[in-house]
Amino acid sequence: MGSAQPRRPPGDSLTVHSELDEHEGVLVVRPAGEITIATAPAFEDQLRAALESGATRVLADLRRVDFVDSIGLRALIKVAESLWSAGIEFAILPELSPAVDRILRVTQLSEALPFAHEVGRPDKGPAPAPGDESTERRG
Repeated sequence: MGSAQPRRPPGDSLTVHSELDEHEGVLVVRPAGEITIATAPAFEDQLRAALESGATRVLADLRRVDFVDSIGLRALIKVAESLWSAGIEFAILPELSPAVDRILRVTQLSEALPFAHEVGRPDKGPAPAPGDESTERRG
């Protein structure tokens, strides 16, 4: 799994890069830009492609996401539920952009959605924010 990252698009746009490790059955989805009402359908389509890809696990790498609105959060939850219903494991990689980290914490989705610290090792929740003793890692 070693292809180049797409460039971050300007403004209200989204680029989604996906790659499947056929040996491990892991699909890594790497959006870049903003997940909003305008771009959420493309994000959902890429994550739902896992249903046809043969992947047994889907990881969302949100490091290059600059902004997520409520529709983007809804898309993330809907897709996670669809994948789980199909028996496909879903997790978010914990290295988040500051904007995504903040919105997941404020909405408490960081407690509801699973995180994976490595491709093969699931964990629960992102690491606590620096200097934030009130946030404890689930587990």
